[in-house]
Amino acid sequence: MRMRDYRLVAAFAISLALLLRAERAGAERANAPVGTATSPAAADSESDIVRFAGGMIRVDYKATDFTLTREELHEWVRQSARATAAYFGRFPVPYARLVIEPARGDQVTMGRAVGRPEPRIVVTMGRRTTAAELANESLLVHEMVHLAVPDHDIRYLWLHEGIATYVENVARAQAGLMTVEALWAEFMREIPEGLPEPRATGGLDDTRSDRRRYWGGALFCLMADIEIRKATGNRQGLQDALRALQRQGGNLSRMWTLERTIDIADRNTGAPVLAALYRTMGPRPHAPDLTRLWRELGIRHERGRIVLDNAAPLAAIRRAISDRPSAPLLVAAPSVVRVATYREAAARP
Repeated sequence: MRMRDYRLVAAFAISLALLLRAERAGAERANAPVGTATSPAAADSESDIVRFAGGMIRVDYKATDFTLTREELHEWVRQSARATAAYFGRFPVPYARLVIEPARGDQVTMGRAVGRPEPRIVVTMGRRTTAAELANESLLVHEMVHLAVPDHDIRYLWLHEGIATYVENVARAQAGLMTVEALWAEFMREIPEGLPEPRATGGLDDTRSDRRRYWGGALFCLMADIEIRKATGNRQGLQDALRALQRQGGNLSRMWTLERTIDIADRNTGAPVLAALYRTMGPRPHAPDLTRLWRELGIRHERGRIVLDNAAPLAAIRRAISDRPSAPLLVAAPSVVRVATYREAAARP
């Protein structure tokens, strides 16, 4: 799950209420086959099937709730699915349901992914959200990434949120949906929020801080990516470790132990990086020198903009993490193969 601003408690409470409503509505739709009008509202809802390499998403929403056109919404879903599938080599699950629920305003405010009883994402979106807003909105990639990671005990929620927060940005940069400068600017600005407080006695396990859970988890992923690439001569990274989970059937519908997840990831790269890093950051506080890290990666602020130094010691690793691949990882773009309202489907012979 991801929220736009963790400090707005009141907004969170409102969004949570909307999310619960979305869950109830999504459950009603999930139990009704296409073409079955369970209520007047359901009869007016659209069910659009977005198919792409390795997966299919059913998008349930009511077009009249939004100023967006159907094609503008489809484009956001397609681009998000394509970035996610390219990062993992395929879409995390063969089928998922995406429920779009309306809210006041002009922004995407909240998302949540669940793996059981079926993979499903619920997104709360302002009725006046524009296509321009969606073009810069990474929340759907964040929730799609959640589908790619096995479920764990709640104390390790930071790993789930950290992977989703890290990959949503890296995947979008690799797919050309954001610039690499914007990616590293985001990391430089937000990752310090994930550092332990000066008097913290615990690590990422059981943390109650949302900022630390999301951005401390993202810092863990960045450090893991760098250390895997150091250990493998920059031939492999966190992306390869996460793909290994997919090959072993790991996704949000499965409950795994943390030990199993780390073992599979480390064995795939041949370097016990995640195990060692977890011992450093999981049970106890750890604050790496971020100023030194950015310098070694070749990232600096200069006159209000991000400058990337390709002569820096870890510049090659930085490029391997964020640059677009020379060959496309997903040949076929996702496409809408069927668009039907419940009422239209019910009228078919």
